[in-house]
Amino acid sequence: DECIREAMMFHPGVKLQHLFAIILLFCEPTHPDKLWHKYKHAFTDDILSHLCKFNNNPHALFSDAEIEDFALRHIQSILQSQGRSIEEFPYMPIPSEPENFFNKPDRLICEELNYDASTLKQIAETYESNLNQDQLAIFSVVTEAIKNNHHNCIFVDGLSGSGKTYLYAALLAWVRGQGLIALAVASSGIAALLLDGEFSNWLLKVGNGTVSILNDIDNIIDLPPDIVLPSTSLQDLISIVYPNLLFLFETPELLLERAILVPRNKHVNEINDIIIESLPTTIIHSFSADTLDPASTSFTQLNLFPVELLNSFTPSGFPPHDLKLKVGSPILLLCNINQEQGLCNGTRLICKAIHKRVLEAEFLQGPRVHTRILLPRITFLPKPGDLPFKFI
Repeated sequence: DECIREAMMFHPGVKLQHLFAIILLFCEPTHPDKLWHKYKHAFTDDILSHLCKFNNNPHALFSDAEIEDFALRHIQSILQSQGRSIEEFPYMPIPSEPENFFNKPDRLICEELNYDASTLKQIAETYESNLNQDQLAIFSVVTEAIKNNHHNCIFVDGLSGSGKTYLYAALLAWVRGQGLIALAVASSGIAALLLDGEFSNWLLKVGNGTVSILNDIDNIIDLPPDIVLPSTSLQDLISIVYPNLLFLFETPELLLERAILVPRNKHVNEINDIIIESLPTTIIHSFSADTLDPASTSFTQLNLFPVELLNSFTPSGFPPHDLKLKVGSPILLLCNINQEQGLCNGTRLICKAIHKRVLEAEFLQGPRVHTRILLPRITFLPKPGDLPFKFI
């Protein structure tokens, strides 16, 4: 309730529909129908202008029932993209079928064809020219199968760093450059975030075994001097990777060219804290639950888990207990919220506004770059068995 009330002060109906769909999917509202009826005027406040524009008639008239139905069908489409349906939520009004309203080209097909084919052809040619012998062999097999309309299932295997993601990017660009549809499906958005450039090219050489080996027995290789930092200071590392934080703060797209990778979460949090503190905006602390459910453990066990210990737990896939955010700080999604809209595990965003119950963020990359989205508070629970107790 408070989340929607906060968001409606700053955003129009279509964005609120997306927010409401996320709430239905992840927040388990007790009475979703009451939320709909209470805020349906906000969910539909800009629908009429969209309908008039779609029908190319600024004077078109639609009844309140038609406008509400259009909003419900949009919410239904978001739910269906996640394998859910509005019928699952008690007492929610059911939208009409799309064909009962007006004919519209398939939305998913339109989105998948919304590419600049000529530009992608040039990108595909660049990718192809950089493929190694093994990559090129696979590339040729796939593209020839498409050209000849042969139906194949092709499995690509390779060690980490061998260039699979680069090959996939080349194939995606080639297919879309032909005006065809290519669906890139993955359980995580991490692969899509790999960066082109000197370091990625060097990684490909490592994967291909073309980097000189100093010691054949231990497979020791020589690192290029331009990627070696002589200092052991963490602050020096941050200063090298992010030499001008204030400039990066004003030009967040440049963050895509930079990253610090470390093997342990505690080091990630330490580096994040240092960088967040350097940003010129006010820090906001969001804390996780740290109260145990007495029914999940005995009184004796409750005494074994003081609050300080509970706050030190960070289960896999969870943010830290003290999540520190500032306007302008980069954020990374840790779950798939709406893959159709690009809100996937690993998606990079920039925090634009922090409210009590809702977070405003913009895409940092991809076809929706600079598009603003609304994220409610979502309950994260550890998997059963991960911890010997339950939080409340």
